[in-house]
Amino acid sequence: MSMLAEAIEAIRNMACQETATLEKQFVTAPPSEPSHVYFQRGADGLIERKVAGVEERNYTTYRMKDFVTAVLKLPSPKPAVFVGEERVTAILDETGDRRDRVVMPLTYTGQFAALKGLAAQRLCMGQDTFIDFLRIELAGCVSADVSGIFRQLKFTNNSNGESSYETGRQQISRSVLREIAAGTDEHGDPRSIPDEININLLVYEQTWGDAIKWNVACAVVIDFDKGKFTLIPLAGELNKVRLLTQNNLAEHIAVGLPDVLVVCGEV
Repeated sequence: MSMLAEAIEAIRNMACQETATLEKQFVTAPPSEPSHVYFQRGADGLIERKVAGVEERNYTTYRMKDFVTAVLKLPSPKPAVFVGEERVTAILDETGDRRDRVVMPLTYTGQFAALKGLAAQRLCMGQDTFIDFLRIELAGCVSADVSGIFRQLKFTNNSNGESSYETGRQQISRSVLREIAAGTDEHGDPRSIPDEININLLVYEQTWGDAIKWNVACAVVIDFDKGKFTLIPLAGELNKVRLLTQNNLAEHIAVGLPDVLVVCGEV
């Protein structure tokens, strides 16, 4: 017998042995039975009816109140809660197999998501677009006084082609930008154009009793030649307020679950 024929014969024998093994094991789940019931051939060749183990509990809640209630009411031998960036996860038995969980997804507010977008991609906006951005995308986060400062600016070009802008009745050239005023306040005093503004916002859509609105410091960059505005969150500001919010949320959960380990972190 040639070597090729021997190899083919060996493969055929292996296939026959595997088939015989599978026939001995014989696992099937008949449609007439519940999904967790199956039949298996035992070592003695007899068919046995078996019941699969209980599937892990993996629940999702959408309100903080429901999350705390679920951890309290469900069988939880040794629970632990982890407050992460995108979700809060309760492992119902940290000392066991850690399979049973309750999860609450966390969703950024539109305002926080908008600032993350600006941090990732610096967007130059015309004056009207910039004011609309403050009024709509950052609704409720910027005072009317701050928006009014940028609304009063009027960009023009003089006969020499030099950019300037005017606030009220004053027209000031680009060579003295540091001394520019943007209209007047309620006392008639000139208001300066801010280099930075604070955006006061909530980080997550999900709310809880003592959820705090935080200030995100943002630089305002103005291209006076083009009349364009750029709003840029200062380095580290977004991460800072997110971590402060996660810590605030962890403290809130710990009040509702006093005997449970609650930490900021990921699973």
